[in-house]
Amino acid sequence: NVGLLINKKKVYGGIRGLAYVDLFISLAGGLVTTIWALYIDSFVHSDVLTGLVSGLLTFVSIVSYFLLIPLVERSDKGKLHAISLVLIALSYFVLTFNKSFLFFLFISIAVTIVYTIRISTFGIIVKDKSKKGKLAENEGFIYTFLNIGWLIGPLLAGYIANLYGVEPIFFLGGVTAFAAFLLFKYWKIKDSHIKKRVDCNLIRNFIDFFKDRRRVLAYLIDGGSATWWVLIYLYMPLFIIDKGLNELWVGYFLFGVAVPLIIFEYAFSKITAKYGFKRIFKIGFISLAFFSLASYFISNTFLILLALIIASFGMAFLEPMTEAYFLTLLKGDEASRFYGPFNTTRDVNQFISKILASLMLIFLPFKSIFLLFGAIMVLIFFLVFKIEEN
Repeated sequence: NVGLLINKKKVYGGIRGLAYVDLFISLAGGLVTTIWALYIDSFVHSDVLTGLVSGLLTFVSIVSYFLLIPLVERSDKGKLHAISLVLIALSYFVLTFNKSFLFFLFISIAVTIVYTIRISTFGIIVKDKSKKGKLAENEGFIYTFLNIGWLIGPLLAGYIANLYGVEPIFFLGGVTAFAAFLLFKYWKIKDSHIKKRVDCNLIRNFIDFFKDRRRVLAYLIDGGSATWWVLIYLYMPLFIIDKGLNELWVGYFLFGVAVPLIIFEYAFSKITAKYGFKRIFKIGFISLAFFSLASYFISNTFLILLALIIASFGMAFLEPMTEAYFLTLLKGDEASRFYGPFNTTRDVNQFISKILASLMLIFLPFKSIFLLFGAIMVLIFFLVFKIEEN
């Protein structure tokens, strides 16, 4: 019960305000992401090209995380985060009236860059405002609110798109993103810690990040869980439409995916201290692998959707914890330097999975992607055995 969570004294300082902000920006993301693949497909009219365009935007995000390290280090994290929320809102408002694919591509590249700033600054603020030993629990608390946004957003987007098309969804996404900015200012969330000596050498930052074995394993494991969302939010909407169902069913499906996350993520984050990250990760990845592989052998469309909704119970073990595990490895000012590059794991793995799935669809039936994503989850499951408890 979210109401009970809000009143818990163990939710410290600005964490509650950050959770509310994340609720609204996630609602904006849930709205827009639901129709994102369908919107691209309306221009290119190809599942393969839709995946490739999405892959291009992912590549932009990867590069941005490294290039923007000096900006994040030398800036007030609170002010920078507030600016990013405003720019995201403006981008969605602009897309409401867009009819040109090239203009869409320009705006989507810009908003992708801004999103890397938002994510980098948000994670650092959460770490800075978490008391010792409470980071994993706070991550679980915030992710609960994040997933409420992803619960409401897709359902609302599916209903609106079915009746009025995609343009109103961009407008509503802009409204909710701006509401996140207003809440950020209302809660007076600040993080003015600025690093005086910034790290501008892109190659050195890259090498220093990956020369630590623990960071590399955390990078791969978090990327594995992020890869799952490519299947859910990019290819499943296309699968649903290809099966003759309308946009409303896309909303129903994504609504169902979010329910287990909201119910269980906070609870699972609290038991991590007792059972350890490694055991939690094993349960999560083997669950995802099982349901993805099983979906390949299921012929009924609705049973496939149900199987992937049930798989979200496995994601509840992973989503907040993979990030929390990485943050516990960092010391001192390392978060300003390494948290941005860490977030590239989601984009790198999503980029690779999008390209692989798109190429696979050229030669194989659509259902073959269930085998691909199931195999990736099995691979990450075995990587978990190599991590050390912190």
